Amino acid sequence: MVAALYLGRLHAALLLALMFACFVGIGLCFPNALAGALAPYPDRAGAASSLLGFTQMAMASAVGALVGAAYQAFPGAAPMVLAMLGCACVALGGAHFAGRGTTAQGGLRVSE
Repeated sequence: MVAALYLGRLHAALLLALMFACFVGIGLCFPNALAGALAPYPDRAGAASSLLGFTQMAMASAVGALVGAAYQAFPGAAPMVLAMLGCACVALGGAHFAGRGTTAQGGLRVSE
């Protein structure tokens, strides 16, 4: 999406197709990741799930407000595309520093 934006070839149909592919991936991965993250703590799954939902909505509203403000200065798809790229980089950084190979309570292996 960033390459298409940079080359000036980001049209509405291409943007919709790329966004669809992105959200299908999120829809397939997120429930499994949530179930895996909450599996070691079944007694606190409700609280953890609600905290995750709150955090997700708070971050979405903050990023949405930033994209809306940036759109006033830079009309077009660039603010949204760059916000998605930034959020993806933050997510990759968080996954990298999440403590791979640690064990959760009860000795259940969280990640390899």
